Amino acid sequence: MDPKSFSQLYKRGKAYFYKALNKYAPEFALDPKDEKALRKAEKEFPRLYNHLMNFYFHADSSEKTKEGKFPSFILSLSVNMAKELLQSVSLKYLQKVPSPLNSILVSAGYYSRKNIPDFRMFFRPMSRVLRSQWALDEANLRKAHKMTKGEGTTIAVVDSGVDPTIKEINANIGKWKNFLDDSKPINDKGKFPYDWGGHGTSVATLTYQAAPKARTMVIKIHDNVQMDTVPPSRWTWYLVSAGIIWAVQNGADIISLSVSVNKNFEPIRKACRMCWEKNVILVTPMGNAFEKNDENPVFYPAAYPWTIAVGGVEKKDETLSIWEFSSSGDYIDVVAPASRIIGETPSYIEDPGPPEIFYGNSLAVPIVAGAAALVLSSMDEKTKEGLKKEPGKLVETVRQILRESSSNEKLGFSNPNPVSGYGLIDCDKALRLATSLQID
Repeated sequence: MDPKSFSQLYKRGKAYFYKALNKYAPEFALDPKDEKALRKAEKEFPRLYNHLMNFYFHADSSEKTKEGKFPSFILSLSVNMAKELLQSVSLKYLQKVPSPLNSILVSAGYYSRKNIPDFRMFFRPMSRVLRSQWALDEANLRKAHKMTKGEGTTIAVVDSGVDPTIKEINANIGKWKNFLDDSKPINDKGKFPYDWGGHGTSVATLTYQAAPKARTMVIKIHDNVQMDTVPPSRWTWYLVSAGIIWAVQNGADIISLSVSVNKNFEPIRKACRMCWEKNVILVTPMGNAFEKNDENPVFYPAAYPWTIAVGGVEKKDETLSIWEFSSSGDYIDVVAPASRIIGETPSYIEDPGPPEIFYGNSLAVPIVAGAAALVLSSMDEKTKEGLKKEPGKLVETVRQILRESSSNEKLGFSNPNPVSGYGLIDCDKALRLATSLQID
């Protein structure tokens, strides 16, 4: 569809959305104040349709654009989106969540910061201290970099955006998509996804440390300054699934997704399966178990069989052990450094103090994502293309390489287990397995 025709269709969809909110709001058990606001949403929240449709459109991996059906799809999707928004607010009342409408809007990133930063520094080099951290040695990355640095691969960092003033990150950025800036969902990457929380920048600096020659695809799905203040909702999960799907559709080889929730949400499940079928490697963390209790919750998307699930290790007094807050489960694949990890933070936020020390399995994820990039980069092209011909074959091959090259010896385990999986990754050994791999 040409841009002019789509613009006209999009305008009609917007009208359908606000009309549906006004029409159906009385059917839901809403506070009179919220009902009034939603019935007048076109005036109260003029950006709402643009904001939600930007990711709602992408958040289902089903085929939407069959010739001749696209206009009716956009219009019906607009009405369905309005009804689902009303239902979401109504459910918050049943859950006794304070300020239900506002809670939904925050969890959907509606109030996320969209301004351009007041840059204090331009193209600053990454701090040298990052290159000397223990994580690089224990993952055997320095030795692996003598063979490859991830050339010819693309890692999608699906997170809170990045600080583009860091010279090394800026040089590696390829495509980007901002799901929080109200841009239209078709052929519109939006304004650059500046990172206002710091998490995405720290992740991107770690993917760089692990695979410095890999391209970085930046996909912004959250603003952890705003969205951490309320419980997540289905709209938060729509953002996650949209980020995964967009990465797959736009050429990512690996996705670094530092997200873990203890709920099985169907759109995320379908997006993860889509990754596997398209042979895109999705690396995601085991949950951070800060609250110790008898229950051991299952964390998604790590628990899905199509993802590579990563736990964390820490180092104290030269001794390696499982990071004390790393959760366990029989779906864990490998572990990587997750404690006292050094990463950059944006130079334009208050008290940035780059670099900073971070903790969490979400920091182990980009290290493993970088390791996967090294594996792909070292593979013979004919072998790699052959593996891509079968759904999931390349993903399972990389998973097997990471597992076989990992070791539990330093962690005190003799066999694969729900705490450490197949053990701490060893990138040098992984590359030796990858380079020797051949298929007929």
